[in-house]
Amino acid sequence: MKIGCFSCMSCSGVCMCLAKKLVVIFLLLAVLGINSIYATNISSDLEKANKAITLKMESISYFEKGDYKTALENATRLLTINSKDTEISALKAKAQKILNFYKKANKAFSAAEYQIAQDAFVNIQKLNNLDPVAKEKIKVIKDIKYKNKQVEVYLKQSEYSKAMKLLKEIAILNPDDSINKNNIKQVENIITYRNKGIDYYENGDYDSALDNIRKALKYNPEEKQLATLLYKIKNLSKLKEAGDLLYLKGNYQLALGYYSKVISANEEDRPVKALILNCKKISSIKKSIKIKKSDNYQKIITLYESILDINPSDQSAKSNVATYKKVIETINMAKDALSSEDFILAENLFSEVLKFNSNDMEIKKLLAITIKARKNKVSGDEAFSAGRYESAKSYYQKVENLIKLN
Repeated sequence: MKIGCFSCMSCSGVCMCLAKKLVVIFLLLAVLGINSIYATNISSDLEKANKAITLKMESISYFEKGDYKTALENATRLLTINSKDTEISALKAKAQKILNFYKKANKAFSAAEYQIAQDAFVNIQKLNNLDPVAKEKIKVIKDIKYKNKQVEVYLKQSEYSKAMKLLKEIAILNPDDSINKNNIKQVENIITYRNKGIDYYENGDYDSALDNIRKALKYNPEEKQLATLLYKIKNLSKLKEAGDLLYLKGNYQLALGYYSKVISANEEDRPVKALILNCKKISSIKKSIKIKKSDNYQKIITLYESILDINPSDQSAKSNVATYKKVIETINMAKDALSSEDFILAENLFSEVLKFNSNDMEIKKLLAITIKARKNKVSGDEAFSAGRYESAKSYYQKVENLIKLN
């Protein structure tokens, strides 16, 4: 034990020196470690601060430009770094509200719910008065609303071309406006049916005119001009119908009166003008028939046939043509009977013609010849039977001479 202790004591100075050196080394290492930690923390804080500055600047910039989605994303990232940034928290809330308003506004705009859309865009402007899109949309909506009011005015005034022009302008401003699309289709239908109705009216086709005018009024019941025209066409239709009935019956003078009333109300009615001309032509032909010789049956037939050329439905003319043809046929049969010495038949047929026209001088003459020829034939037959041949010959010669007069 002593020997050991003695050895240790001999090197005690050296040990003390080493111990001091180790303490110094440990102290230096400790100091260096702390400084390294501090250096690392400071570097991280600078990076965070720089990142926060960038995110904040970008958040505000995107917000002001109206890029709310990107502004919201940057604000959210910044708040993960510093959740206590009240300005960014407020900006984030605004951005979210604006995005919600945009969703509502765009949906309403597409659905043509313009007041709802306008209110939403106004709210966006209140949250960001620099928003260029909201400002422009509000302007567009106001323009559309004004145009829609003008369309209503033009429709009441029957100014469809002006209404259509505005509706097409609205379609450019909002292609998704289904109400406007339907309005365009309705105005197109109004124009189509209205124009057809007026064309039919001017052409005198009042039934077709009424049908198309009624269809046009279904789309725009408030149009006074069409309503007035409808009433007018109804009256004209009744007048024309009465005229047509008389015309078909061959009562042209009365028909002319009704047609004249139609023309006084609608000077453009070309068919009725043609009917008036027909009435006048036929009336003139009928006058010619009256002044013609009553026994000129073929000429009378020709005149009645000319009436039928104008009005094929004239039953009176048809009946007269048939009657006069029958008279001519009876006269020809009577003449044939006279020529063949069938005096009884000839006499009966000539008498039948005179029942139709007692003033027919030619038939009266032929009837007198027939009766005279019959009597001479009877006298000739009696003389022949009695053997008085010369006398019979004389009678027969008279008969022959009378037949030649046919």
